Amino acid sequence: MANPLEFQQTIRLQADDLREELSSLAEWESAMKQKNQAVKLKTIVEPALPPIRGTAPLSTTPAAAPTAKPSEDHITHAKDQGNECFKKGMYEDAIRWYTKGINYDPMSSTMHLLYGNRAMCHLKRSEWDKAEQDATTCVQMNRTYSKGFYRRALSRKALGKLKDARADLETVLALVPGDTEAVKELTDVTEKLRRQQKDESTTSAPAKPRKKLVIEEVDDDEDQVSAPASQAGAQKHVDPMHDTEQAARHKHETEELIRAREHEEATRKKKAAEDEALRQRQRRTHSRVEEIVDDEPEPPKKSVASKAPAPAPVIRPRNITTPVFTRDSLAEPKSYTEFQKIYNDIKSDASLWDHYLSLLAASKMSKLFGSSLTPEILVDMLHAAARKPPDQAAELLKGLATVRRIDELIMFFEAPDKEVAKSALKSAEASLTPKDLELLRRLFA
Repeated sequence: MANPLEFQQTIRLQADDLREELSSLAEWESAMKQKNQAVKLKTIVEPALPPIRGTAPLSTTPAAAPTAKPSEDHITHAKDQGNECFKKGMYEDAIRWYTKGINYDPMSSTMHLLYGNRAMCHLKRSEWDKAEQDATTCVQMNRTYSKGFYRRALSRKALGKLKDARADLETVLALVPGDTEAVKELTDVTEKLRRQQKDESTTSAPAKPRKKLVIEEVDDDEDQVSAPASQAGAQKHVDPMHDTEQAARHKHETEELIRAREHEEATRKKKAAEDEALRQRQRRTHSRVEEIVDDEPEPPKKSVASKAPAPAPVIRPRNITTPVFTRDSLAEPKSYTEFQKIYNDIKSDASLWDHYLSLLAASKMSKLFGSSLTPEILVDMLHAAARKPPDQAAELLKGLATVRRIDELIMFFEAPDKEVAKSALKSAEASLTPKDLELLRRLFA
């Protein structure tokens, strides 16, 4: 069964990630406005125009093929020189070359490579703030450049910004699924976050104010320098007011969850007691519960002529027999109480139980079960679905999907029960439409 406290912590982490993303978006919009203003101030070079119609060309020699812009040659040369210095471990020289290339044309389509490579050099020199700033500019210029996100994740991890680092690593895996380095770093960052939250919940020491960085932004494209190994982490700074509000909100949500569970448990016990009382009242009248056969002989008639006392009648115990169900004697239940009674009698007979479930109409399951379906019965129904042909398994699962509170029952499944649900879904896949399959995967898988 899932721990409610861990469930609450997961929700809180996701909410914090969303807030961080919105803050990053606002900073990006501000930086883009600054970039647009800088573009307007740049000198616009008039393009070369063709000769006026009717005028003779100035030269009869054929025009030479267009050559690359000098700035592009300079940028490529600076990048190549920076890469050579990086390979030799001359990181400071490499930074100077990458900076020189960036200064030639900050708006070039290949600038994200130079920013990414310079961020790599800063990582090698343990200059975490500079590495984060360059990596941020890199990914803003090219949102599909996975290495930029990875390098920013390493710098943020070293700065103690674990939530931001985790978001960047998740982006890397979305762009490059299965990246081993990103998977390794994501596992490490997630474990650090768990330990950090555990420490925050057990300590009352005031936290230091959060450290903020000014990040320059540009726009979005690919690279040539390999990613580094993991960098050492630094102490994370937390806003004390935010931490206090978060702890109070978490406490309130936990109390609400406990109260809801207690209320649900009390309601379930009350209903179970009412059902048991109803079964006791119907016990002697229900034709399928028990049959009482009285084998007592009639008392002997007294003889008028005999004066001897009649012998005491022999009292024999009554024979109580329980019904024996067969496939022909089973019928579609009219109520959940009737369904539950038959379930208790036939659940040990897999063949009979499978046949009984085939009598249930999928469209009537929601009304039949209401909110009374128990986890034990649900698991046995999923066992039966896993044994059925695809069409019958699909009908049974689609019917169960309409039952109230079915998602709550599945949420608290143990690991073996979850495997049974997956087996049932796999058995039904061949007869499900893509839409129904997607719906049932979200519920049972």
